Amino acid sequence: MWVDGKIEMTGAKGGVGKGAYSLESIIAGAVEGGADELAGAIYEEMETIKGKSQDIVPKRFGILEASADAVGVNLVQSGLAGFVAIGYGGAASAYSVIQHQTPPPGEGKEGEKTFRHAAGRTWKYLERPVMEAIEGMDERLGARVAARMKVR
Repeated sequence: MWVDGKIEMTGAKGGVGKGAYSLESIIAGAVEGGADELAGAIYEEMETIKGKSQDIVPKRFGILEASADAVGVNLVQSGLAGFVAIGYGGAASAYSVIQHQTPPPGEGKEGEKTFRHAAGRTWKYLERPVMEAIEGMDERLGARVAARMKVR
């Protein structure tokens, strides 16, 4: 969901796609003391998504690209909810929304404002990596949690 220049993904009932429901089952199955490992695994996943978005975010002066952030993993054990926000903002908040939501020529509706971007850079620069990451997210999170639990 796009909120204040950030895409928010929540686990449990407010989830995005099938990855969120799998995230709920991972949280429910986490052993006592595993919350830190799960939080770390979720944060790593979001950093990966952020990195992929950095490859396609429009870049003219670098302000938008530099404003990327993956913030906070908060697991509420009693409600089995996980939350992380990744986005672009700060000084570039308004600009990030316009760039994210404005299509290039030929992809929008007739008469709609469009933006041309440098080669390899595009609109929906955060939504696309998030949607691509949903496939297999439960397996990746499970593997990351398991690896972190073994280290402990």
